[in-house]
Formats: sequence, C-alpha cells, structure tokens
Amino acid sequence: MDPGLDKSPSMLERDTMSELKKSEIKGPDAFQTRMFRLMNWVLINKKQVGLVLLPLVVVAAGGFIWQAVTGKIKDGRLKELARIEDQYSSETEAAYKKADPAAQAASKFKPDHSASLAQYLEFNKANPGNEEGWLAGLRATNITLDKDPVTQADLESAIKLVEPVIAKSMASPFHQTIGRLMAMAIFEDLKRYDDALKQAGTLLGTVSEDLKPRILLGKARIEIAKNSRDDAKATLNTILEKHSSSDEATKARALLATI
Repeated sequence: MDPGLDKSPSMLERDTMSELKKSEIKGPDAFQTRMFRLMNWVLINKKQVGLVLLPLVVVAAGGFIWQAVTGKIKDGRLKELARIEDQYSSETEAAYKKADPAAQAASKFKPDHSASLAQYLEFNKANPGNEEGWLAGLRATNITLDKDPVTQADLESAIKLVEPVIAKSMASPFHQTIGRLMAMAIFEDLKRYDDALKQAGTLLGTVSEDLKPRILLGKARIEIAKNSRDDAKATLNTILEKHSSSDEATKARALLATI
C-alpha cells in the first residue's frame, strides 16, 4: 500500500465506517467519530457561523448519543446505511488515487459523489422517522454543500433536507444540535438572518454552558451582518458578563471595538 494512503480522508472514512458493518457498535467513541465525519461541512464552513463547534458538540453529546442509539437502531437499516457509506468512501478513494501527490497531500481532489448522494436521498426518503434516516438526510446535506462554489440552488436544496430532520428529530438532542447548526449556517449564507438567529436562539436554550459562548459569538456575527449593531453589542456583552474566561471573550472584545 502507498504509505501515504493511510493518511487520506478516504481511508480514514473507510476505517471508521467499517464499524457500521458490525451487528453491534462497540462503544460510543466509534459512533462519535462517524458523526464527526458526517458533519465535516460544518467545520469546513465554520466561518459562516463564527464557530469551531462540532468537536465540542460531539464531546458534550457523548453522554446521551450512546443512550439514544443503543437498542434502537435496527440492524437492517444500519447495514444499508453502512453500504451507502462504503459507496461514498469508494468514490473518495477513487478520486484520491487519481490525484497527483501534491493534491493528495493537500486533500485538493474532488470526488464524484453523485451516486452515493442519490442513495442517501433515497434512504432518507424511505426512513423519514428514524435516526438512520436523519443521518442520511444530514449526510446528503453535507454532500450537497461540499462544492466550490456553493450556489444559491445548492443552499436551497440543503435547507430543504435539513428542516425535515429538525422537525422530526425533536426527541434526539444530537440530531437537533447538528441539524440546527447546519441550518444556522445555511440560513446565514442565504442571508435569511432572522431564520439563522432563530436557530441560534433555540441552540442557546438547549446546548450545555460550555458551548453557549460559541453560539453567542456566531449569533453576534449574524447580527452584525444584519446590521443590528445594538443587538450584536448586547450579545457580545453577554459573553463578557457570563463567559468571561472563555476563548470567545477575547474575540467578543475585539468585535466590540469594531462596532
């Protein structure tokens, strides 16, 4: 094997998703790792919401993810989702192998995920009311937005995928958190600032205290984009008053100096 291949995103994904083929997931760490990879769009586009949030979301969610999933996932749906993940990984690996070494090292290669996207969409449509279907919907959203540039049509398609997941997963904190984070970012890109702020408000009422300064910072930046400077100042001051020891407090001070 090419010594560099084991460092590629495709191989890392393959290693992770192979766990899905087992009749039982061995522990929450494996599941959390898969969720991190499914939501990589949020990280790539973190500038849109001013957050480097997902790793902390996964950690904070760790206590309930496993409880929410253990005993509920049906083996047949899990295996089908694993099959689609393998298709996705194969597409990524094929593009990686075709790329030159420089592109491989910089992860500057673009797989064709049209086949796996169609399968995720079909799976999501067939499973609108369960956790596997929600994950497929979020995965499809991720692929839809993994483009350069992302078009208006892509954003509109993505929000249509995310909103049903949010609506149907009210009892699942993990899906709610990830879905609303994605919606917050998409709405901001669509310049639907009120909708983005609504998602931020909901997140602030549900996430743990250590995540709130990051949500607040993203909220303030959206308010600045909306030209709601008084609201942005109030939000930034909330960070300074209630989360003064957080990393976001330093950023809040810097932003306050500009408005």
